Amino acid sequence: MPEPPEDGAGPELQKLLAPCSVAIVGASKRPGTFGNRLVRRVLEGGFPGPVHPVNPRYEEVEGLRCVPALADLPEPTDLALLAVGAKHAEAQLQAAARTGIRAAVIYASLQHHPGADARLAAIASAAGMAVCGANCMGFVNLEQPLRACAYGQPTHLRPGPVTFISHSGSAFSALLHASRGVRFNLVVSAGTEFSTTMDGYLDYALNLPSTRAVALFMETSRDPAGLRQALQRAAERDVPVVCLKVGRGLRSREFVATHTGALAGADTAYDALFDAYGVLRVADLDEMMDTLELLTAPRPRRFCRCDRFRR
Repeated sequence: MPEPPEDGAGPELQKLLAPCSVAIVGASKRPGTFGNRLVRRVLEGGFPGPVHPVNPRYEEVEGLRCVPALADLPEPTDLALLAVGAKHAEAQLQAAARTGIRAAVIYASLQHHPGADARLAAIASAAGMAVCGANCMGFVNLEQPLRACAYGQPTHLRPGPVTFISHSGSAFSALLHASRGVRFNLVVSAGTEFSTTMDGYLDYALNLPSTRAVALFMETSRDPAGLRQALQRAAERDVPVVCLKVGRGLRSREFVATHTGALAGADTAYDALFDAYGVLRVADLDEMMDTLELLTAPRPRRFCRCDRFRR
């Protein structure tokens, strides 16, 4: 298992993205269900720590002892993967907080539950929790390894030098399945980010010794000051950041608002921010992969701030 980051990201991000133990709430024995696929992905990915299925309906799932509730876990646990519907997410996050768990992933969309984001954010803040989601696909840490994602991924993936952080589940899946020469250490589907935001994941990636480049698929920044500071650290550490920023036009901004509830800011402001810190802006995923291949090649091209990756 790799050494934890030295600084910047905090212990909660470590428990989220590189936990020592995992509880899977909503684990299921029924093939094809989200709860069953999630347990199988974690096990098939080779996670080295304890895995605790949680569901009052079962005594075992995929050969593992299953406990009725988070309060019944046999040992302290770092991360709760909440494979439950939106109407149960709040209660289960609260249960995780009471149990002392300090990290969680919420996969369900809260779009039709007004005020849920704010209530969940309050729970996470009060407990000092890092939360990935909601409305996300989870993450894949290829160094630990931990595949905290119920959706199919290639089984042959090997760890590499690139971190990818995405507001788009489709882009998250596309890059994991891309038959290109880019390999990843960490791939995160950030979702609506009611708790942990893109800059936090970027900070974590910058402290991984293996990170040689970071790719961002960004709809908006929910913490502009935090993003600015993270990009400054990337520039200071000479780690190139490649960004596909969507939401330029009116229709794109409307899509972003519908997709994650975020409002895409003025594009010229992002241009100025990216120019200030040498971020390489690309127009599509193909151009992103081309750029990452160049940056991580044995003799990568050195880009300067005047390089432009826009059509």
